[in-house]
Amino acid sequence: DYTKAWSVTSNPPKICSTSSPLDGDAIAVDFTGAGSCTVSLTVTDPMDPTDCVTICTKIVDVDAQPPCDIAGDFATCLKDPGPTNETYTTTVGAEYARAWSATSDPADICSIPGATDGGSVLVNFTGTGVCTLTLTVTDPMDPTDCVHVCSQVITINPIPPCDISGDDHTCFPTSETYTTTVPDQYTRAWSATSTPPGICNIPGATDGGSVTIDFTGAGTCTLTLTVTDPNDPADCGHVCTKLIDVDAQPPCDITGDFHICLLDPGPTTEIYSTGVGAGYNKQWSFSSTPGGICSIDGPADGDQVTVNFTAAGECTVTLRVTDPMDPEDCFHECTQVITIDPLPPCDIAGDFATCLQAIGPTTKTYTTTVGAEYSRQWSAVSEPTDICSFTTPTDGGSVTLNFTGTGVCTLTLTVTDPNDPLDCGHVCCFPSTEIYTTSVDNPTGRPESFPAAGVAYTKLWSATSNPPGICNIVGPTDGNEVSIDFTGAGSCTLMLSIYDPLDPTDCLSMCTKIIDIDAQPPCDIAGDLAVCLLDPGPTVETYTTTVGAEYDRQWSATSVPPGICDFTTGTTGGSVSIGFTGAGVCTLTLTVTDPMDPTDCVHVCTQVIEAMLTPPCDISGDDHTCFPMSETYTTTVGDNYTRTWSATSTPPGICSIPGATDGGSVTIDFTGAGSCTLMLEVSDPNDPKDCHSVCTRIIESDPQPPCDITGDLHTCFPMSETYTTTVGAEYSRSWSVTSTPPGICNTSGPLDGGSVTVNFTTAGQCTVTLVVTDPADPTDCVHECTQVVEVSPQPPCDIAGDASTCIKDPGPTTE
Repeated sequence: DYTKAWSVTSNPPKICSTSSPLDGDAIAVDFTGAGSCTVSLTVTDPMDPTDCVTICTKIVDVDAQPPCDIAGDFATCLKDPGPTNETYTTTVGAEYARAWSATSDPADICSIPGATDGGSVLVNFTGTGVCTLTLTVTDPMDPTDCVHVCSQVITINPIPPCDISGDDHTCFPTSETYTTTVPDQYTRAWSATSTPPGICNIPGATDGGSVTIDFTGAGTCTLTLTVTDPNDPADCGHVCTKLIDVDAQPPCDITGDFHICLLDPGPTTEIYSTGVGAGYNKQWSFSSTPGGICSIDGPADGDQVTVNFTAAGECTVTLRVTDPMDPEDCFHECTQVITIDPLPPCDIAGDFATCLQAIGPTTKTYTTTVGAEYSRQWSAVSEPTDICSFTTPTDGGSVTLNFTGTGVCTLTLTVTDPNDPLDCGHVCCFPSTEIYTTSVDNPTGRPESFPAAGVAYTKLWSATSNPPGICNIVGPTDGNEVSIDFTGAGSCTLMLSIYDPLDPTDCLSMCTKIIDIDAQPPCDIAGDLAVCLLDPGPTVETYTTTVGAEYDRQWSATSVPPGICDFTTGTTGGSVSIGFTGAGVCTLTLTVTDPMDPTDCVHVCTQVIEAMLTPPCDISGDDHTCFPMSETYTTTVGDNYTRTWSATSTPPGICSIPGATDGGSVTIDFTGAGSCTLMLEVSDPNDPKDCHSVCTRIIESDPQPPCDITGDLHTCFPMSETYTTTVGAEYSRSWSVTSTPPGICNTSGPLDGGSVTVNFTTAGQCTVTLVVTDPADPTDCVHECTQVVEVSPQPPCDIAGDASTCIKDPGPTTE
C-alpha cells in the first residue's frame, strides 16, 4: 500500500543504471564500470506523502574483472623420442587465484602433469591435433562474481618424417646415392662426417630428396639428414643418421706366362695364379680372338687355373675377385692378354744316303724353307765321331756337309722365334745319312748292314746269346726281317749274312747287332689307401715308391666319378701328392721306364684309393643369450660317429658344460658377459686319423638389460603423474599399471617410451611396471621392475557468500 521509488547514482557517474520499473518490489541494476554505486529506495505513505517518507540506501562497491593472459608457443611438434613439453605463462600475479586446464580435439592428446594454480604451467603433448589451454582467474575477495577466463588454441603437429635409404656398406673408390621419402614441403639438409676424416664427401646439392656421396678411403662414414618444418623450424625438426662402413676394393693380380707357342704334339697348357688370399671369392674366365682357342681345364674358382691352348691368337684371362661380405659393391677385375703363336716351322731337304768318293772331297748341301725371321741353328753328330763337318756357316737357310768316313751322320736344325726363344722353339732332324765306301767288290756302295736290298741276294739270319738260350728266332730266317723271342736277361747277338748268288765266294757281307736284354724295372706304390675329405680342404695325401732315380717314373691318376683326384706336385719323382675333391674311387698308376730302352722296358703298377666324405658337423642353438642362463645346443650328427663337445670363452670361465660331452646335445651354463665358442669334433671310428671334422658356434653373452623407474611414490586424486626411466631407446620398453582396488589408475599416451603418464582417479595403491627387453634377443634378455604408488583424496574446500562483484568482460554484469 506504500508508494516505492527506486534510483541509482554512482561515483564516477554512469557506472551503474537500471532498466527495471522504479516502483516495484525489486530492481535490477546494471554495472558498467568500477567505482561506488548507491541504490536508493524512497518509500512514501500515500496517505501522507509529505510527512511520511523514508529513504534508505545501499552502497555497492564495483571492481574491474581480474586480468587474464596466456603467453607461450602456440604451435609445436611432437618430439621423437618424447616427451613433448611446453611451458605457458601468465602475467597475472599471485594476488589472484589462477586455475589452468586443458582440453583437446581429439581427446587426451594434451595434459597438465604438474601444478595448475601457478604463474606458469607445463603441458604434455602426446598426439597431434588442437589443444585449448584455459586460464581461469578469480579475485579471492569475490570468487563468485570476480572471475575472468581466457584461453589459447595450441596446434600440435607431427614431427617431420626422417628416413635414409641406401647401402650400409661399400668399397672405395665409389659413389653411392642415398634417398629419403621426406616430401618437398619440408626443409632437408644433408651432411657427412667420417672416421678417419675426409674419406667421404658430398660433391653436389645437399637439400634435395637424394644425395650422392663420394667414398675415397676406408673407415666409417656417418650420413646425417636434418628435416625441419619451415612453418615452425624451431620446434619441428627431426635428425636421422646412417652409418656406412667403407672398405678398400679387394686386391687382384695375375701371374704366369703371357706369350707362349703351341706345342707339337700337344696339349699346350699353362698355369696362371694369383696372390689374392682365401678370404675372397675368385672366379677365372677366358675369352679369345679367334673364339674358342683357350679353355679352362679344371676348377675356375681357386688360387690358380690351368688353361688349354688349341690354336694361335690372343687369349684374355680375367680374374674377378669378390668380397663375400659385400659382393655387389666390393669386387675387382684384372686381366692379362696372352699371345699364342704357332711353333716355328722346321724342315730339312737333301740326300739322306751317300757314298764316299774314291777321289774326295765328298760334300752335300742341305736346305730348309724356314725364313730369316726365325733364328736357325744347324748341328751335326756322327757315329763314328768326326766323319762329317760343316764347310759353311750354320745359321742360314742352308748348310754344306763334308763327309770323311763311313757311318751315320745326324743333321739337326733348331728353329726359335727371337720374340720368345724360351717357349717358341722347334727341333727337327734330317733322316740319318748313311755313308758307304765305293770299291770294286761293292761298286754301288750298298750298305753292308742294311736289310737285304733286293731279291737278287741270299739272306741268312742267326742268333746266339750269353747266357745261352735267352733268345731264339721264331719263323723264317731268310727274309727281309726276322722275329726274336727274348726269355731272359743277358746279351743276344743277331747276325745277318748276305750272299751274291752270282759270286758267293767274293760277294759276301756279314753284319751283326748286339742286343742287351734286361729284366723289367721294379714298380711299387706305398701310401694311405683310404682317405677322408677335409672340410675345409684341401685334402692332400702323399704316395711314394722305392723305385730309384735311375728309372723314369711317371705317375697318373683316374677316378670314378671323374675329376675327384688330381696331383698337387710333379708326377715324375719318387713321391707324389694328390688332392682329393670328391668322394669315390681314385686309381693311382705308376709307370716305370728304363731310359736305356723306354720302348721295351716298361713296368706299370696301380693302387686303388677310396676317398670318403668328411663326417658331417653342425651345431644348432641360440647365438645370443643373457646371463645367468642355461642353453641347450644340438647336432644332427648320428651316433655312428664319435662326438666330442667343448667350450672356451673370452674372458675365460663365463661358460661351462655341466654334463656329458659326447652326445647329440649339450647344455651350457652362462655366468658372465663375453663371447663363448662351442666346438664339436666329429670323427669316423673306422678311420679316426683321416676322417674327422670340427665345427664351432660363437655365442655372445650379455648381462640382462637395466631397469629403473623414477617418479612420485604418493599422490592425490584426481591427478596425472609422469614416471621415467634411464633405460635408453636401444632397448624395447613396455609400461603397464595395476591397482588395489582395481581400476583406480590408468595410462595415457605411448607405453613404449622413456616415460609414461599415469592418471589416478580413486584412492588406493597403484603398481607401475616396466618390462625392458633387448631387441637383439627378446627371448632371453628381459628385465622387469615395479614402483608402488599410494593414492589419497584431495583436501576439502568450500566458499560461501558474495562479498563483492566485478565487471564482467564481456558484459553486461548484472546482480
